[in-house]
Parts: sequence; structure tokens; C-alpha cells
Amino acid sequence: MQQTPKRTFLRIGAVYAVLGSVVSVAAGTGFGNVTNELGTEAVLRYVSSQPAWYWPMVYLGFILGALLWVGALVALSGSLTQGVGWALARLGVASVVVGATVHVVDSSVSGVGLARLVDAWAAASEQASSLREGDMLLWILGGTWAGVLGLFHGVPDATIEATGGQIVVAPAGAPHNFVNSGTGRARHIDIHTSRRMATERLEEG
Repeated sequence: MQQTPKRTFLRIGAVYAVLGSVVSVAAGTGFGNVTNELGTEAVLRYVSSQPAWYWPMVYLGFILGALLWVGALVALSGSLTQGVGWALARLGVASVVVGATVHVVDSSVSGVGLARLVDAWAAASEQASSLREGDMLLWILGGTWAGVLGLFHGVPDATIEATGGQIVVAPAGAPHNFVNSGTGRARHIDIHTSRRMATERLEEG
């Protein structure tokens, strides 16, 4: 059976989406949500305890995962060739490209900048100034990560109606919940990339 261009785009998009998810989950496991959960000195100590290649490699994984997801959306949008679907697909691609760009900047600053700061902190006889620089760098990363959440992963307050076979990602630190809107039994697999998971129950508004 001869493949149509639409089927080819869908196959390519599916492969890229799966690969992007696998790479991103692997990077998230290595990341362990360290910069969001620990204080500055604890972050510096953690990164300095790892091999020199470890921290940059984690963020290289984030970058590769983001690029694979962009490739997946570009390929999937190629299967939509007319009407409102075509316009929304192009808008979605433009949005995810902007989000991926912010993601790459965030990953580059943390993967390279934080690693170099850790080297300077470990070699310094007086570490107070490095700690202040670490505070500033983590503050900046908090801002870029907020951009990643909003532009790449989606607005945290969004409601997603997922069906069987879909993958839904809740960014680290984003309040989230799920309900079964159907009449049958809901079955889902939850994957947590952090080594430590702390659950805070929030009251429903």
C-alpha cells in the first residue's frame, strides 16, 4: 500500500514525539528538580558532587528533547493542509518554536553557566561571593523557567481533556489535578522524574 504524504507526516511526528518524551524524561530524572527544591548552597554542593560531564549532559538532554518535540509538531502540522486546522497548526508551531527557544536559553544558562559557577565556588577560598552569584543565577533561572512553563509546556491553569493513548506533562512545581469525566473506569500511568516526590494537597477553589 502506497503511503500518502499525510500518513508519512503522522508517522514522523509520532516517532519524534516518542523520542522527545523519552529523552526529556531521562533528562528530568537526572535533573531531579534540584534547582527548584534545594537552596543555593545545596544546589552547588549537589552539582559539584557529580562528574564534570553530568550537569551539562542533563541539559543537553532537555535541549534535544525540546527540539524533537518541535520536530514532532512541525511534522504533525504538515498533515493539516487546509482550513482552520491548517491555520491553528501553523500558529501552534510558531508558539512552540518560541517556547523551545526559551527552553534552549534556560538549559544553556543552567547547563553551562551553573556548572562553571560550581567550579569557581569549589575552588574559591572565600565562597560567600560565589553563593551570592549563585542566588542571582538561580533567580534568573526561575524567570526563564517560568517562560518555559508558559510558552513551551503550556499555561499551568489550562484544562486538558485527555483521551486514551495521550501523554500529558505537568511541569515541576505546577499545581495539577485529574478527574474522570467519563462513566467508565479511568486507567492511567503516572511517571515522576524527581528522585524525591513531595505532595502538597491544595484545597479546591
